[in-house]
Amino acid sequence: MPDGDDTTATPGTETRTVTVSNPPTTDAGGDPSTPTAGARDKVTDYGAAGRAMIDFYLSSTPTATRWGMLTPAAQAAFGSQAAFEEYWAKYKYVASEKALVDGLNADGSANVSATVILTTDTGETSERKTVRVVNMGGKHMIDSDPR
Repeated sequence: MPDGDDTTATPGTETRTVTVSNPPTTDAGGDPSTPTAGARDKVTDYGAAGRAMIDFYLSSTPTATRWGMLTPAAQAAFGSQAAFEEYWAKYKYVASEKALVDGLNADGSANVSATVILTTDTGETSERKTVRVVNMGGKHMIDSDPR
């Protein structure tokens, strides 16, 4: 299966294809965050881990839904849901593409990276971001600060 995720999006439209390759079998370290407490399963569905990141960074995903895609540890990085909403309100458009599982951590989480496109009134930025994804009872959630 080819590596990557291709998301083509313009305001008002969106097309998404996600493919994620098997990650390295070695521990990639604990960065980018400290794990949170709670029942977890090992991340084995790399496509679902990639989709969790892609879905988080989409303008069409409501802010309240994005908040629910974060573990308590990731939510704590913002302090409150109101602060989270305030942070994301500054972006007119959010998109992401080319999600890859970069490595697995000893606790079963995965480091997932994607190119994230953020548009404000002053312009657009595109950068590669990495988040930690955990499997909480079959639901893949972001467990690190997504900023």
